[in-house]
Amino acid sequence: MPDQPQPSLAALFGKRIVQLTALMGAVFVIYTEGANAYLNTQEALRVKAVTDNAALRQLGEAEIAEQQARTQLETARNAAERQKAEAEKAEAEAQKAEAEAMTLGQGARNAQLKARSEAASLAYEAEIRRSKAISELEAARVAARRFKADADALEQKNQIKASVLADSVRDWGLSRCPGANDFDKVRAKQEGRC
Repeated sequence: MPDQPQPSLAALFGKRIVQLTALMGAVFVIYTEGANAYLNTQEALRVKAVTDNAALRQLGEAEIAEQQARTQLETARNAAERQKAEAEKAEAEAQKAEAEAMTLGQGARNAQLKARSEAASLAYEAEIRRSKAISELEAARVAARRFKADADALEQKNQIKASVLADSVRDWGLSRCPGANDFDKVRAKQEGRC
C-alpha cells in the first residue's frame, strides 16, 4: 500500500459518534411513530367498544320498553273485555229483572217500580263500566304509542353514535385501510397494511 494518510483517532471517534447519533435519532423517530400509531389504535378500539356497549344497552332498553308497552296493552285489553262482559251480563240481568217485573201485572205495582229502579241502576252501572273499559283501552293505546316513540328515539341516537364513530375512524386516517368494517380497518393499520 502506498503511503496514505491514516485517519486520526479523533476523526474515527467523531465519525462513530455521528453514526451512533444518527442511528439513535432514527430509532427514536421509529419508536415515536409506532407509539403514536399504537395509542391511536387503542383509542379507536376503546371508542368502538364504548359505542358498541352503549348501542347494545340502548337496544336492550328499547326492547324492554316495547315489551312493557305490549304487556300493558294486553292487560288493558283483557281488563276492558272482562269489564265489557260484566257490563253486558249486568245489562242482561237488568233486562231480565225488568221483564219479570212487567209480567207481575198491575197488582204488584210497587214491586214493579222497585224492579225498574233496580234495572235502571244496573243499566247505569253497566254503562259506567263500559265507559271505563273504553277509556282504559284508549289510555293503553296512548301508552303504547309513547313507548314506541321512546324506542324510535333510542334507535335514532344509536345511529347518530355509529355515524360519529365512522367519522372518527375517517378522521384518524383509517378510511383508506382495507377492511369490511371499522374494526378490520384498525387491525389493518396495526399490521401495517395501510
